[in-house]
Amino acid sequence: MAEQRQGGTSIVWAARRIALTYLAVAGLWILLSDAALERLGFTGADSVLFQTLKGLFFVTVTALLLYLHVGAVLRRQSELNRTVAESRARFYSIFERSPVALIVVQDGRIEMLNAYAQMLLGPAARWHGRDIAEVFDDQDRAAAMKIILGDGNPSGTPAELVHAKNAQGEGIELELSASEQWPDIGGRLIALVDVTEQRNLERALVKTQRMEAMGVVAAGIAHDFNNLLTAMMGYVQLAAVHTNGNRAAKDLLDSAMQAGMQAGNLVRSLLTFGRAAPMQKKLMPLKEVIDGACMLIRGAMPSRIHFTYNFEAPSETLVHADAAQVRQALLNLAINARDAMPNGGELAVVVSLSPDARGVPMASVTVADTGTGISDASMQTLFEPFFTTKGDVGVGLGLPVSRGIIQDHGGDLTAASELGKGAVFTITIPIAAGPESKVEPKTASAGVLTVLVAHDKAASREILCTLLRKAGCEPIPVASGVECVDTHMRRRSNFAGAIIGIQHETQSGLYCLARIRAANDNTPVVLISDILAQEGGVSDVHTTVVTESTPEQQIVESMLTTISAHRAARQRKEQRPDY
Repeated sequence: MAEQRQGGTSIVWAARRIALTYLAVAGLWILLSDAALERLGFTGADSVLFQTLKGLFFVTVTALLLYLHVGAVLRRQSELNRTVAESRARFYSIFERSPVALIVVQDGRIEMLNAYAQMLLGPAARWHGRDIAEVFDDQDRAAAMKIILGDGNPSGTPAELVHAKNAQGEGIELELSASEQWPDIGGRLIALVDVTEQRNLERALVKTQRMEAMGVVAAGIAHDFNNLLTAMMGYVQLAAVHTNGNRAAKDLLDSAMQAGMQAGNLVRSLLTFGRAAPMQKKLMPLKEVIDGACMLIRGAMPSRIHFTYNFEAPSETLVHADAAQVRQALLNLAINARDAMPNGGELAVVVSLSPDARGVPMASVTVADTGTGISDASMQTLFEPFFTTKGDVGVGLGLPVSRGIIQDHGGDLTAASELGKGAVFTITIPIAAGPESKVEPKTASAGVLTVLVAHDKAASREILCTLLRKAGCEPIPVASGVECVDTHMRRRSNFAGAIIGIQHETQSGLYCLARIRAANDNTPVVLISDILAQEGGVSDVHTTVVTESTPEQQIVESMLTTISAHRAARQRKEQRPDY
């Protein structure tokens, strides 16, 4: 545009130079030619001939001058027109291909929109000539117009965050910046950057950081709570040992023990969200897993929701699962269904067996509700982290965590829904091939088994020793890693096994195990460690790893089972003939 103005000024001056040159040449020619005739004394016919030649010469010179000057002007004009056309083409190319929404505004009204702006706000025909203020939401309109009609965004001033509606009528967040008045384009250039997704990610990150902080706090509380819970459950077990046949007291203590185990499971479910809680899979009846989940679901359902539960699979069906985490996944689905039925409805849990695509039998658990349903658009991103249909109320982690839990068990979680007609979530889990072979606590051979009990918690150490004595063993208690290693090295030929639960930073249970194995000692060991249990245990076939929340009765059973397996393997080796 500036080049066009400069070119127009040059053409005017060129025309003026041509006119002045013509006047100067004409005047000089007339004066000089008339003076020459008088001096030479031409008269009559000669004078007429000379005047004719003079006129022809003047016309020729004038025509030549006009040709040269006008040709130069026309060439300059042609070059200027080409330059302006290329400049406009570049401008419109950049304007149309810009990755942000660009709008040209004249006196507060929309004159032009680029392709991105039309994709974001709607077609140009819809907006051309309309007030730019109509783009923004009411609460941001005044601030937006102050920038657009004022001096734009001063240098160094960040873009203004405003809210608007996109072409589909959905709320979006935009960063608004405006140029000063551009006479070349006949108005102001407005830039709108869609930051909706970025802002959503930032909010999700804040929520995640809050959850991480809550997880750290929950982990600390859970650790202290587990210490108290372990002692309580241990003393309950000790009391059960001393009931002396009182059946009523034994039943009450068993009920207290079950409540304590459920409390431990709830703590582990909480830690699933805050940090990676160790997975504790074991072979168990599928009905036991689902019954426990449905008991929690019933407690979470309000009276306006009718809950039904049907177990249609064979009652002896077994699965290799962590019951607490599978129950957490089912509870997540039930809570989502509850939130989708604010005015009441029906929630049904049905368990059956069905083959997968390869014909392998799988346990199928369906959770069906009669709620509001899920739109097709939401179904595409339903299992993505932080995606939620609950607005600011939801975090968007329930479904991804539930699917992750089920996939860790070798199964899958799928969803089917129709808007306004409820939703059906289906969990599939592989079933086990056979029943669990449980070894009852008993001595591995004739005689009393001596077991080293190394634990840094006095209550747990006392409980383990009492349970071992009840099983017919002789426990040797120690309280530290150093004492554990020294005692075992001095009397290792006397020990049938060792239970090690030392959590010291430098002299941990793993340190004690390493010292024992370094002495070429294959004594069966039950090692108590959350970290190793989470990482999958150890490669040592003579060592069983359990978590710190494992009840002492199960630890003793694991010890006796490991001793029995160790002695059986040694007997088979001794009976194998040499060739």
